[in-house]
Amino acid sequence: MEKNYEHVVQYYETDAMQIVHHSNYIRWFEEARTWWLSESGMAYHRLEEMGIMMPILSVNAKYQQMMRFGDIATIHLKITKLTPVKMVISYWVYNKQTEELCVTGDSLLGFLDRATGKPVSMKKSYPELYESLGQHTMKS
Repeated sequence: MEKNYEHVVQYYETDAMQIVHHSNYIRWFEEARTWWLSESGMAYHRLEEMGIMMPILSVNAKYQQMMRFGDIATIHLKITKLTPVKMVISYWVYNKQTEELCVTGDSLLGFLDRATGKPVSMKKSYPELYESLGQHTMKS
């Protein structure tokens, strides 16, 4: 089931021209990812209780159209690459009112053992969770 996150652009997220400051899209990626994982039964607090951390290793964004104060951002996201120790989540940010694609991006997350801080193989250590992530992975 595809799920999309919605965010209403707040005044404080804009610059003097009431255009969304570019850094906020990265925050929205985080909001959408946290929400999506929770909706998919993999809430961050649950993963941390299991001993799994998922730090961001890199994040990218490509800005195509401006969004402004009061717009509603609809964020589509999907796992686009999954390995036992990393995953890439890609994002497509649309203006709900105009249906224009405004921003695309992705974040690379690693899987770490909370106790040691070292990479953990999700496939080996958490096979059910790895399989669940795989079910949310975009097929080529």
